[in-house]
Amino acid sequence: MVVQTKQELVLGCRLLDKAGLFDEHGHLSARRDDPDRVWINAFASPGTTTMRDYIEVDLTSTDYPESAPGETPIHTQAFRNRPDVEAVCHHHAPYMTLLSSLGIPQRPVHPNGVVQADAFSVFEDYHDEGGMLVTTEAEAQDLADALGDDDVVLLRGHGAVVVGESVSEVVAKCLKAEYNAELLYKQATVGEPWYLPEHLVERNVDNMLSESQIVKTLDYYFTKL
Repeated sequence: MVVQTKQELVLGCRLLDKAGLFDEHGHLSARRDDPDRVWINAFASPGTTTMRDYIEVDLTSTDYPESAPGETPIHTQAFRNRPDVEAVCHHHAPYMTLLSSLGIPQRPVHPNGVVQADAFSVFEDYHDEGGMLVTTEAEAQDLADALGDDDVVLLRGHGAVVVGESVSEVVAKCLKAEYNAELLYKQATVGEPWYLPEHLVERNVDNMLSESQIVKTLDYYFTKL
């Protein structure tokens, strides 16, 4: 189980890096079989991450391993707040980040870009300690509050946090959300963005996050590795 989870995480990191959502920074984490313990990639570029780079973090403590990334609290607070969450990703996808800076609402503009029905919330109340990095438990709690029960929360000018019930689901959500953001940006450069009607969004949420669709999505992106 440990090896399988770490393999999924490493493959997820490679895939998101190849797709351009990670740069030299970014984290993909998952719960262990013990819900109070999670795996997170240590202080290393996600595109070069191996199973050995994944370290264990105890959710019952804030005394993290020395090699844990500075923004570990983003993940730990999301896991603590949401018992339904099994995996978390923090990335710097360029189109999602760009649109968050411009204040353009990120809602689905294409069926393949559906992740959730509502527009993504935007977090921008950064604390002084980390600049625009979320490094303290208090700031991470504010971010978790902004996420609420949603799948995605944007960090204005910084990136996004995506959560889900499995590593595969989170990776697929990240890819779909960035695909939608790219289309939305291109719409906005030539005119007024057109968003999917609400009834079509609702119809597509379950479909795009079904196991068969997630497998199809990941199979496609794995061909790019």
